[in-house]
Amino acid sequence: VGTVDRNADLGWNETAGATGYKVYFGTDNPPTTLLSDQPGPTADPGVMPFSATRYWQIVPYNLYGEASSCPVWSFTIQPDPTVTSFPYTENFDGVGSGTLPYGWTTADGAIANDMQWTNRVAYSRSEPNSMVIQAGYQHVSMDDWFFSPPLQLTAGIPYRVEFYYRPLWSMTSDGEN
Repeated sequence: VGTVDRNADLGWNETAGATGYKVYFGTDNPPTTLLSDQPGPTADPGVMPFSATRYWQIVPYNLYGEASSCPVWSFTIQPDPTVTSFPYTENFDGVGSGTLPYGWTTADGAIANDMQWTNRVAYSRSEPNSMVIQAGYQHVSMDDWFFSPPLQLTAGIPYRVEFYYRPLWSMTSDGEN
């Protein structure tokens, strides 16, 4: 499965005839801690610690009792993305088009639009990749965000943050390039 986000929820397929699910979750294999007893196929284990392995088991039940021999699954939570070693650089060349480096995130704001940040093989300062958003396309208002991983900075040490950007095009108020 690889690693999962530390805020991930658990999800599974519903079992025919089940009226509920006991969700066992924890560090033991098999897990012995009952996380929840619920009617639906999702559970929220809360925020999990970085780089930890967790085991989980779903036990469907109905008025005739609990299912037996239910499988146990496991996953490892993502490592801490905080940057602690400097200088730190990222040119987006180590990831494929359409993906982000680990720890980098995007977010759409409150203004509805179809704009998205994307990693693209084009328009880069250093070949081959760059991050692109079609800012100002069709004069659309936007508040779409692009975030670096957290940076662990030490007081008293000077840091320099640098980034490069350029518009793909610019338009005047009458629509002329």
